[in-house]
Amino acid sequence: TEYTMGTMTLIEKADKLARKKKKEKGRSSSGKKHSGKSSKQKRRSSLPEGCKKVRCPPGRLGISIDTTAHGPAIGYIAPKSPLLGLVEVGDIIVTIDREDVTHLDAEDVMDMLSERKDEYRRLVIQM
Repeated sequence: TEYTMGTMTLIEKADKLARKKKKEKGRSSSGKKHSGKSSKQKRRSSLPEGCKKVRCPPGRLGISIDTTAHGPAIGYIAPKSPLLGLVEVGDIIVTIDREDVTHLDAEDVMDMLSERKDEYRRLVIQM
């Protein structure tokens, strides 16, 4: 069933609106085309300056963590750590799996990482 609205049916109007939205989808509010970045890339760029994401594999990480005034920090990295080259001594751990840990002490952060040892863990590190 088509419902008429003036000379244009509602279905035609909906099709026209859908085409218009599809055409505008690639443009920002300023009328310029988007950079073509995926939503994943956009999220990555939304990290605070000086921070990076680190994906930690399941198992032992081969690091120690110290409690500092700025939050839990990497205290030591073992020579065979899977995080070698990804983090540095002194880096602050900001989040674990999107959970803010800046208010936790080193022992609590180590417990969190150990509890999740059988799965990948996502850290945000302030360098």
